[in-house]
Amino acid sequence: MPASEGFSVGLEGDHVFLVPPGDDERSNSTNNRRTEFPIVADPTGFDLNQAYLRYRDDSLTVTMGRQRILHGGQRIVGGVAWRQNEQTFDALRVQSSHDKASIDYSYVVNVNRIFGPDDGAASFRTPAATLHKFQGWTDKFLATPPAGVKDFHLKAATKVDPAALGIALHDFKAAEGGADYGREVDISVSCPLGAKLGQLFKFARYSAREHATNTTKGWFVVTYTL
Repeated sequence: MPASEGFSVGLEGDHVFLVPPGDDERSNSTNNRRTEFPIVADPTGFDLNQAYLRYRDDSLTVTMGRQRILHGGQRIVGGVAWRQNEQTFDALRVQSSHDKASIDYSYVVNVNRIFGPDDGAASFRTPAATLHKFQGWTDKFLATPPAGVKDFHLKAATKVDPAALGIALHDFKAAEGGADYGREVDISVSCPLGAKLGQLFKFARYSAREHATNTTKGWFVVTYTL
């Protein structure tokens, strides 16, 4: 809703469903109990993403309610916008800036995750982060194993006009105990298809050793900018 004398209201929801409809899913959505399949962390159903009241003037923004909070590269706190159901926060957020100084404070009472609450506290976890972005696109480490995870990786990117190319190689091991989890390769290719069209291709291959199962995933996305 447009701002009125500095105040505005935001409301946003989503509904995730299967095409074609039915219960013949061939993936583990993390809540459908189909653990024999690879994880695709997109459970079906409705969720209220955002519902907030906001006040904004030249130097102060105060947002109260369910909202999106993104910090830096989203390594610790993010919205996980890659997923069908975004991660949002029930919080009071105050953002203020004066000259060269700025303050961003959030009091969070609840985190609305992409697939509900997560159990276990033996390993370092970043549940409010954009997890898909970091430890492999096959999503084998959305839930950190009890022994933790060390991700030794190499990344490279280049541009061959008009395409942008990227590759990442991961070697996953346990932080405690020395278990050899597996290896992963991630490849991406993106390029414009015109003034308003663009495309993205992503490929990921996880080779299991002592964690999860061999998995290959691919995505093809076409974007249109209005």
